[in-house]
Amino acid sequence: MDRQMDQLVDSIDALGPRPERHTAFTGELLAEVEDEALQSIVEQAARDLSTPIAMVNLVLAEIQFFKAHYGLPPDLAAARGTERDVSFCQFVVREGEPFEVINAEQDARVPQHLVKHHGIRSYLGIPVVANDVIVGSLCVIDFEPREFSEEERRILKNLADLVNRRLATLSERHEQLRSSLVGQAAVPALAELRETLAPIQAGAAAGRMTTAALASFLRLLIRT
Repeated sequence: MDRQMDQLVDSIDALGPRPERHTAFTGELLAEVEDEALQSIVEQAARDLSTPIAMVNLVLAEIQFFKAHYGLPPDLAAARGTERDVSFCQFVVREGEPFEVINAEQDARVPQHLVKHHGIRSYLGIPVVANDVIVGSLCVIDFEPREFSEEERRILKNLADLVNRRLATLSERHEQLRSSLVGQAAVPALAELRETLAPIQAGAAAGRMTTAALASFLRLLIRT
C-alpha cells in the first residue's frame, strides 16, 4: 500500500496528442448555453445512482468541458471545465469503455488534483460518442468510496445512449448550418487558438489554470 501511495501524482496525461479527434467537436457541441435535454439526463443519473454529482464531459486537446453538470462545487461550475490532465474522464476516452474508481485517494491510476481539492473519492464514467468519435463521458461522482453495482452500470449505460442521441442531433444541426469547408478548417483553427493561449497556460500558478483563465479559454474555444 505504501508503494502505491508513493506513486500518486496530481496530474496524468493519459491521452497524449490526438489531433484526429478535434474535428468531432462542433460549435454546437461546445456551446456554453445550457442544453435542457442533457441537463435532464445528468440530473436523472445523479438521482438513479444516488450520487451528489453527475456530468456530461467533452474531453478536448487540453481541457475537459462540462457540457452539462449537476451538483458541482461553485468554482468548477463557474469554470465549466478543468485541465484535461487532472480529469478522470480522459481514461474513459482512452480505453473506450466504462471506467470505475472505488477509492480515488488510494488509486494510482488517476490524478490526485481533484481528489485533494474537491474530495472526489468514487467515479463511474461511460463513453459518449459524436461524429463516430468517443468525445467524452457521462459520469457520476461521489465524495465517499463506493463500488457501483451491475444494475447501476446498466442504468448509466442506458443514460449514456440518450446522451449519444442528443449529441448526434447537435452535430447534425452543425452540418445543416455550416459548409464542409468550415469543418475542414476546425483543426488549424484549434492549433492557432492553442498558440494564442500559450501565455495564459504558462502563467498558471503551480501548473494549474485559474478559474478565470480556464473560463476565458473556453469562451475563445467556443468562438472558433
